[in-house]
Amino acid sequence: MVNVPNREYWQPGEEVKADKMKRQVNDFNDVLSKQDHLLIQGIDKTYPLKSGQPLAYLSIAGEPDVSGGWGKPTGTFPTDYNIPADGVYFFYAEFSPGQPPSSNATDLATSIQLRLKHKKAGQTKWDWRHLSNAIETNKYIHRDRPVHFSVQIFRSMYLRKGDAIMFTAYLGHPEEGAWSSNWAPEWKYGAPTSNRVIVWRMDFGATDYENPFHVPMPAVKPWNDGEVITAEKMNEQITNVRRALSNTPRFSVHVAASRSPGTLWDVNWDSKYKEQLGDWKFNGTHATAPESGVYFIAADVSADGSTDNVPAYVKLYLNVDGKAVTSVDKQFQRKASEQQPSAATSLQVFSIRFLEKGQRVHLSVESQGTNPAKPTASVFPANPSDGNGEFRRSSFSIHMIAPGAKSFVS
Repeated sequence: MVNVPNREYWQPGEEVKADKMKRQVNDFNDVLSKQDHLLIQGIDKTYPLKSGQPLAYLSIAGEPDVSGGWGKPTGTFPTDYNIPADGVYFFYAEFSPGQPPSSNATDLATSIQLRLKHKKAGQTKWDWRHLSNAIETNKYIHRDRPVHFSVQIFRSMYLRKGDAIMFTAYLGHPEEGAWSSNWAPEWKYGAPTSNRVIVWRMDFGATDYENPFHVPMPAVKPWNDGEVITAEKMNEQITNVRRALSNTPRFSVHVAASRSPGTLWDVNWDSKYKEQLGDWKFNGTHATAPESGVYFIAADVSADGSTDNVPAYVKLYLNVDGKAVTSVDKQFQRKASEQQPSAATSLQVFSIRFLEKGQRVHLSVESQGTNPAKPTASVFPANPSDGNGEFRRSSFSIHMIAPGAKSFVS
């Protein structure tokens, strides 16, 4: 793959030479049309869990499909991958292991936690940058066959060349037996269908999540036969277009503020974990689009269950200008003794939408228990007990992917 060329401007009176045109037009187009990406599918092992062994880690593995210079470090985990180039990357991971068959009927809730781990280039310490949970109570249905859970992560972050990433899963409250990850129904036509990691470089022009300064997409102007090509027009129609396409407006915030149970409320975010590029307005709940265009929107919010051992129903809404445009819901239940960070549940929403400049995007949560008048779930706060500062348990990202769009279809 062609390396990202340095950004160059044209000067008044400069002769336009082929090698500079190749760097600024051809090489840029090549990079833009082949953004570095990575696809990993499948899990490489079945892990036995026994009594007194409360947790285990599963590493997402399998042969990767890649574009770009992704590299696997030598002598470390078989599933961490070196980032090939600087940029803002979007991560999607889905993990669905099979709980072992059990001869014992139990109402013990089993939790799964998926973690995104990151290691800076030249360092040995791994940081837990994000985690997501799924929880299920299987009282009878897992006697004869594995019951599969599914947990997902959406996350946008800036990484440098040589950094490494890895996804691991924590299994809480295990039953004795072999936790399988390659159960037959997951496979169709020779490919796994429920375990995957997808990484895509969104902005190769970024020098960190909030830099360099964003240049709006200029209006496209025609080139006319016989016109004098000026340095001003070359910079506007070539250099500034490149700057706009390689460094688009983006917004990300992590860690939802703790919230007591309520029937319906807006998710409030901890602003100290906010990062953005572009003129976003943010009031702690609502993010206002700085420019018109098509945006990629992804979020997950973790909820804590009740302490009264009744089912909790939780619904997460993605809203634009106060109107719900998509939603996801989940029901879970556990005993009071199981109120702990490893037993929270996460809800994820994802959408691609055209936003007008000034439209406001926010998330809201609806919570109800068995008795609708008694809400039984709340947004779960950051957990500072991981030894690395704190978990990034919830996240909300908005990323422009089509700055020249006038609507979703044009």
